[in-house]
Amino acid sequence: MSLARTRIAARLLIVAALAALTAGCFQPMYAEHTDGSPALREKLMGVEVPPVDKPNASRDARLGVEIRNALAFKLYGNATGMPPTHRLVLRFTTSRSSLMIDPNTALPPAKTTASTRSTI
Repeated sequence: MSLARTRIAARLLIVAALAALTAGCFQPMYAEHTDGSPALREKLMGVEVPPVDKPNASRDARLGVEIRNALAFKLYGNATGMPPTHRLVLRFTTSRSSLMIDPNTALPPAKTTASTRSTI
């Protein structure tokens, strides 16, 4: 073998050895612990997600309910969790913007800036 191939093989061997040393430290996130400590799933079930404080029947309230339900399902996996140890309060704001389009091209109008204007 040439010197270059020997160096590449030595580097690969070192990388494989380092990977083998750290392989025993890996634990899946949702795995059950053998030492009796609570798993991540059990810890997440202790998070309370209260209803969003928005006016009833508004767009923000409907969006808040949708987000809250999705979070609760991801945290608990069912309708309720365990007695709460933490509280996650959702606060968000929404904004609206309108887009003007040119009826001839169906494209938004081009913005003109000082650098793109031409004077004669």
